[in-house]
Amino acid sequence: MKKVALAVEALKKASVKHKNGKIQDRIDHLNTVLTLLNLCTKKALRQLCDIFKQNHLAPLFPAFPALMFRFCAAILDAVFRDKVQPANQARDFAVQYSWEMVQKAVVGSVFEFLEDPKYTSNLKSNKTAAANELYSTLCAMCFPREAPFEWKNRTLVVNMNMLLSDIATEHPENQTRLRGEKLLGAKQLGLALAQSKGNIVVLIRELPLSCSHQITSSSILFWSSSGRSSLAVSPHGSAPSLWTAFSRPICSPAAPRSRASSPRPPTQCGIRSQPR
Repeated sequence: MKKVALAVEALKKASVKHKNGKIQDRIDHLNTVLTLLNLCTKKALRQLCDIFKQNHLAPLFPAFPALMFRFCAAILDAVFRDKVQPANQARDFAVQYSWEMVQKAVVGSVFEFLEDPKYTSNLKSNKTAAANELYSTLCAMCFPREAPFEWKNRTLVVNMNMLLSDIATEHPENQTRLRGEKLLGAKQLGLALAQSKGNIVVLIRELPLSCSHQITSSSILFWSSSGRSSLAVSPHGSAPSLWTAFSRPICSPAAPRSRASSPRPPTQCGIRSQPR
């Protein structure tokens, strides 16, 4: 939890310069988060989820976007390493699922901020900051370099993939970064295919490459039906293609569904699913 504590301290220092009383009130919730993270009771886990679900920290995102993204990344990483993985190794799947619900609430709080229409004027800079702080953590959990992790909350995995996608949407620099070898890349594609045992859903999202030419580029998401592994790649190198991940039964090519905690139809571009 050291990184979480450091992130909290950074937010406290930054908040000293703010005279906004609402900001100061919300800073107090950070200490509560630190305390609850060291507990493992049902009540503590419920309270943790509520802090993020009920937007108790929401005013801190527009005030300190980069620091809040770092705080969220630190929580996701700490919960995964110190809570989720040990519970999985002990085969205590109930505890694992409970901590994954905490991670889901954290991811949801980031979504709420990035999707808030009040902050669209700073959306590109916010997405840059989100990529800087969250991409490596999300990719390490969703696309591990070693054996795939056995997640119990599939909605969490879908939402993490969608967050990766949303941060890259209409942001060419983040798209290029996400496709790079340090995060995803061709090696991860091969690994995902090898680990899927043939249970793959391919989702294709077509986007125009140029306004003056009716050329489209498709980016492809490979989703393992086991929920253990997924991977998004662009087959056209630096082409500005985007991708979105959805969980779908292999035999059902019905229209994808959006993030469960905040339904929103995929209206920007047509998305079609293709069982394989």
